[in-house]
Amino acid sequence: MTKSLVADGFPENEAARRVAATDLHETSSPGDPDLTALVRVAAMVCGTPISLVTLVGTEAQWFQAQLGLDGMHETPRDVAFCAHTILQDECRIPVRDRQKAGAADRNAEAGSVGPCAGGLAYP
Repeated sequence: MTKSLVADGFPENEAARRVAATDLHETSSPGDPDLTALVRVAAMVCGTPISLVTLVGTEAQWFQAQLGLDGMHETPRDVAFCAHTILQDECRIPVRDRQKAGAADRNAEAGSVGPCAGGLAYP
């Protein structure tokens, strides 16, 4: 049996959040130089080949800036990691990656950061 990535429910501020996400998506252009610089730094710091800044809309998650997913601009919301992230206030690290995250913490102490996965909702 495959576990679904579908998020359980919506955040309390869903209506206002959707309006803000849609407005930002419509008024900003994918590949914004500042956001692109941010994803490059995040990938370098985390030691990952993929880094994204996303907006979660009603039906989709839009990639406002991305590194490592050339040609992809969005995914359906029902399979989006970020749809889970917006349900909580703290940083989210997927259960399957907690072991890697622990290794990354140990590697950081030794001077090198390993791969990680995580997300943080921005109000």
